[in-house]
Amino acid sequence: LPYEQDHSISDHAMKALCLSYWFILILTAAVSSAQSSAGVATAECDSNGECATDIRDDKKEAGIFDPIGQLSGQISNFLKDSIFNQQEGSDSSDSPTFPKLDPTEGSDAFQKLIDTGRKFFDGFVTDSVVENQQNNTQLEKIFGSVMSVSSSKSSRSMEEVWQLFSTFFRNSLSQFQAHFKDVNFEHFNILSVWYFIELMDEQKNPSWKRRQHRFHKAVPIDAIEELHDALYLSQLAYAGSVEIIEDGLKKFLNNSFKLVYARTEGLPGEPGHFIAIKKERATDKKKLDPLSVLGLKKAEEDVLDVIIVVRGTKEIGDMLSDTLLDAIDFREGVSHSGVSKSGEWLAAEHLERLSSLLEVSKRKKLKLTTIGHSLGAGAAAVAAMHFNDEHWIDVSSIGFGCPAVLDLPQSLAVQDYIVTVITDSDIVPRLSGAVMVNSLLDIMSYDWTSKALEDIKLTAEWLNLPNKDGIIKWVGELMEKNDKPFFHEFAGKKRMDQLLYPPGNCIHVFRDGGGFQATYTPCSFFDSIDLSRTMVEDHLIPTGYHRAFLELLRDNRKDYGADFDHDLMALNV
Repeated sequence: LPYEQDHSISDHAMKALCLSYWFILILTAAVSSAQSSAGVATAECDSNGECATDIRDDKKEAGIFDPIGQLSGQISNFLKDSIFNQQEGSDSSDSPTFPKLDPTEGSDAFQKLIDTGRKFFDGFVTDSVVENQQNNTQLEKIFGSVMSVSSSKSSRSMEEVWQLFSTFFRNSLSQFQAHFKDVNFEHFNILSVWYFIELMDEQKNPSWKRRQHRFHKAVPIDAIEELHDALYLSQLAYAGSVEIIEDGLKKFLNNSFKLVYARTEGLPGEPGHFIAIKKERATDKKKLDPLSVLGLKKAEEDVLDVIIVVRGTKEIGDMLSDTLLDAIDFREGVSHSGVSKSGEWLAAEHLERLSSLLEVSKRKKLKLTTIGHSLGAGAAAVAAMHFNDEHWIDVSSIGFGCPAVLDLPQSLAVQDYIVTVITDSDIVPRLSGAVMVNSLLDIMSYDWTSKALEDIKLTAEWLNLPNKDGIIKWVGELMEKNDKPFFHEFAGKKRMDQLLYPPGNCIHVFRDGGGFQATYTPCSFFDSIDLSRTMVEDHLIPTGYHRAFLELLRDNRKDYGADFDHDLMALNV
């Protein structure tokens, strides 16, 4: 298929799938038609002389196959056997079964795991920490105690790492099974996803979006520019080495931040992140304040500025955190299980470190900003809630594509210090276990057969096939038998209550038909998935957030060569 720049990759993948599917189906119809004329199928004619071909149920005898049934069956078997492990006669509420490995250093099974995965795990839990390259004794005296804390290596053994992954993996599968145990995948057809996306494109078009945001307050362009600064740092957190993070900070706000801690690897519930402090060059170099050597502002200013930037999903450990979908008890309500665990770990990991940092800086208060994208945004928001409990920390949080992590009352309660930015149809802020189940039921209850017949007709005309009407009729009868009876069944199933929403003060950057607009939008707006061709691309930083911000900037300035001060696309991540 020709690749067009303005079409999404997911769009082309779905086109390829559908075209391949229709080719197979039309080929099947042609074979069936030929076999019918050879006497494989029988024709019954009524008194008016109109005849209908009888498609036999025994497709093997007729020499044909049912691609719809086969595709649906394969998906059903994969979901039941590979993911949910639902065996014949088993109780779907039981926990999934797993291969039994004895996680001890002496066992053969564990040793094989170590031997085959040692390269992958080598250094996996090792903190990458910036060492003090300056020889100034005053700097070492002031900052040494903090650096000694952040330089401590993880004491986990390989067995402990395996146990951590195993626990998260088991919990993830158990939660998936609990959410989807009542969904019958036997009659799921992958094409329904494509046609449901088409339906959503028709309904949630730019005119609909403009109407929904008509009375929401617009976000000023200077706020967009400040948000892009935070977006730059969010992209930098995906760096694979301390050197890249240091280099990226040197190019940020005139080298105004100093890296003091960085962890470039992640584990389940422990995302990668880095910490930096704001610095300012001394104005009077004759009076050399030790804090000036460190790069900090003068002590009499009483406030120490610190940022914690948390990486989003990059490794398998991050994915396991994402897939813990249960809404668990959290403070006065509930939160996303995997994301809240990550945020709680982050706060516990660094609270003492921040206290030490404030002490050696001789300041009275610490101004903390937590920043992140995707999983990192959720962890940053939850960590900010914990840091906000400390009287000596003035905290705020900025997240991009933050998952649905809090119940609505708690989300509203943190609006004063947490901001969540969502680009157009970004799927992640709308995603939770309940929303996934509800969306799947919506897809499976949508009658897409009329649109499918339109595509069959167009494809048959494009191929210039004879007997087009016969082919369309055959496909229509096949879908009437295999698909239509189940749409009503799925439509009648009860939907789950939505419990989780993105946190804080939400900003929605959406396509308005001519470009992008940005408005302050209630977080309750994001209570269902926008199934769109751009729902994945909108979540990514380069193709989603940076692209939308850049278009907002250029439209506002009427300068289509304008750019932001920091080029996040140049970062080596």
